Amino acid sequence: EGAKIIIIARRIALLQSVANNIIKKGGYALAIEADLAIEQHVRSVFESVSTQFPHLDILINCTGGFGSAPIHNLSIELWESIMDSTLKAPFLCTKYAFTIMKRQREGRIINIGSTSAKRVRPNSAAYSSAKHGLWGLTQVVALEGREYGIDCCCIHPGMVKVEREPTNPDCKGVPMMSPEDVAEYVLYISRLPKEVTILESIIMLKEQKYVGRG
Repeated sequence: EGAKIIIIARRIALLQSVANNIIKKGGYALAIEADLAIEQHVRSVFESVSTQFPHLDILINCTGGFGSAPIHNLSIELWESIMDSTLKAPFLCTKYAFTIMKRQREGRIINIGSTSAKRVRPNSAAYSSAKHGLWGLTQVVALEGREYGIDCCCIHPGMVKVEREPTNPDCKGVPMMSPEDVAEYVLYISRLPKEVTILESIIMLKEQKYVGRG
């Protein structure tokens, strides 16, 4: 679509393979290794982006930590790990992107939430709490960004066939979308006119149990 893509995560080898695929298709991609739950890393990344590129149009927060346990067996270590990946990392990226976008007086932030933010499941206290938090963060950013031309939206995907799902017992027999299905919708939102936003949206397969689940 002509965008310059910067992808950031902890595993540089996997990141670089994605960047190489984008480049092979004629696009531009830069892979940066960082732990997005560490503020110093995030600050450094966005300072680097500011020096290399004249404008930051879109931030897509697509992070998440997984792990399930009954509430009485949920360790603080698992809780903090999921919170770091699923809520702290999007907050930090939003904080530094917002600073740049405020200066530009325009920008778009897209948070990838989860249907778990709307309909919880057993044994998912940390993950569901973090995704609920991401939806709350979305609303505050949309409100605070309004006067600066910054919009923020949250997409809640249903089950998506990502790397972990084949080994996740919770996903056995559950209909799952492809990552490309979600990506198409993110791209649609990215293309919206600057004066238009989608605050919240749910995307899932028709067959997935959602209404009345839990």
